Amino acid sequence: MSILKPSLTNIYSEDFQNSYYSFPVEATLETLEHPGVLTLRAPEGYVLKTEASDTYQGELELNYELQNDGRWLVQQQVILQALVREGGRLTLQNKCQELKHIFIEPRHGLEIGTTTMDFYPVKVLKPQFGLLTIRTLITDLSIHIQTDRPDLFQVASDERPEYLPALRMIPQSKIRIFIYVTYQVACFPSRRSLLSSFKHNQKHMR
Repeated sequence: MSILKPSLTNIYSEDFQNSYYSFPVEATLETLEHPGVLTLRAPEGYVLKTEASDTYQGELELNYELQNDGRWLVQQQVILQALVREGGRLTLQNKCQELKHIFIEPRHGLEIGTTTMDFYPVKVLKPQFGLLTIRTLITDLSIHIQTDRPDLFQVASDERPEYLPALRMIPQSKIRIFIYVTYQVACFPSRRSLLSSFKHNQKHMR
């Protein structure tokens, strides 16, 4: 294969920085005649340009240049811009009909630091705190965090330090986000209510 770079076969959504992904292109051919151009075709919803150009387009043609050793060489830095959040296939092709495909794969998931949080028995009205770290694989997507037991658990973040049953945020970067979780028991059942409940259950068991 005379298309040496890019060497990767997949580009993931988290590799894009603010919808842009930059990668090197390098290809060689050994022929007496001018080998024409190396063609890059972006999938629908994506556009390309070289680092030295100001114009994005769906198809990019890169010229081979003759080297001192007789080889023809293409060597450019290319920028791929994503206009959509969908996947696709980027294709590189030379005059010899050699093809190289690079697959663009969207991943909209979250990386979560833990799936279990342990809270030990606490005194009434004395909260315990836990820390949850998350990282979104792409930015500008809304994240909604909600507890199904608002009487016991509430959440907060650095941007919204108030503890509430739910939290919504739109991360602007792929750095880790800290979610603070509080666990608090408002009151324990009284001994009288526990005894009454115990007698009630015994009565129904007879």
